[in-house]
Amino acid sequence: MGFPNILAISFVILLEAVLISRHAQLLPMKSSAFCSLLLAGILMVLSHHTLQAQIRLSPNDTAQIHRYEDTLVVLSYAVLNDSIPLNRFAACKRAITTLVQALQIPGSFAYPFSRLKSISIQYPPDSTFRIFTWQLDRGDGTFRQYGAIQMRAQELVLHPLIDRSHQMDWPEELTLSPEQWYGAIYYHIEPFQGPNGQPMYVLFGFDTHRPYQHRKVADILWFDSTTGKPYFGAPVFVKESESEPLTRHRIVLEYWAEAAIRLNYDSQLELIIFDFLQPVSKYLPGQGKILTWIPDGTYEGFRLGADGLWHHIPKVFHQTLERPPLEIQTNSKHRRDLFGRRIRQ
Repeated sequence: MGFPNILAISFVILLEAVLISRHAQLLPMKSSAFCSLLLAGILMVLSHHTLQAQIRLSPNDTAQIHRYEDTLVVLSYAVLNDSIPLNRFAACKRAITTLVQALQIPGSFAYPFSRLKSISIQYPPDSTFRIFTWQLDRGDGTFRQYGAIQMRAQELVLHPLIDRSHQMDWPEELTLSPEQWYGAIYYHIEPFQGPNGQPMYVLFGFDTHRPYQHRKVADILWFDSTTGKPYFGAPVFVKESESEPLTRHRIVLEYWAEAAIRLNYDSQLELIIFDFLQPVSKYLPGQGKILTWIPDGTYEGFRLGADGLWHHIPKVFHQTLERPPLEIQTNSKHRRDLFGRRIRQ
């Protein structure tokens, strides 16, 4: 049955319900009939939209994407682990084209890519989109992130993300387009209602940045209500000061690579929680002393207010750790990879 026919039938049901309502005084007990028919009409329309929202992936298309995934498993592993920079670049380039070919198959949003362990794939709770992110070691002491947002649709709606973080002096003050993305490997998405009820998402991500200096970021994702285009960053992080409140478009924490810091949403505390970082001097062979940051054992936070803004909490807990947490040494049997999975020795 086509959509126009369903709408026509739904309209007739709703019209009949209205007529019954108007004659409720002449036809006893018809008010309950009005409610039943009204509910039936609403449910028919809603059920149609639910079916329209379902993604259809045929067995043949599933098998084809599965073959693409076979290739992506090998390529993405090479991007992270090959010891030769030229091989990593070549694998990354081919991984991008292979992923796009897989996603161009109708209904690809329904395919989970569960075997892709070297690429992070994150969904919001409502599964209206998903984000693919991964990183490339350029071989010169810097790293580049790659990513794409796929919208939930039968036909492909894809927003490629171009990492420009290396060109940003003050990333916490910028609203960015997908072509000017602050690159990160995302590990959690937290939805919230921003100012004026606008749907927004906090994206929690990791940026290797440099071998001795890592970053974690809490970015804001929102979609233009007219074009549907995604944007990153919004002035929703508020920190009180003596003069006037300071607002930030995203939170960027830079820290010593051997330290372990927390930056995520805590559902029990209902706030974004992160380590307070203190400056320290570290010695690097060939570079001398550098300034970096390590956690001091205390935590800060941001709590969502009724105004749709995240308000700063200077101190979340009143107890402190005896010493800052450090990463487990790389020769430990408990080594973990970029996404927190235990590495087999």
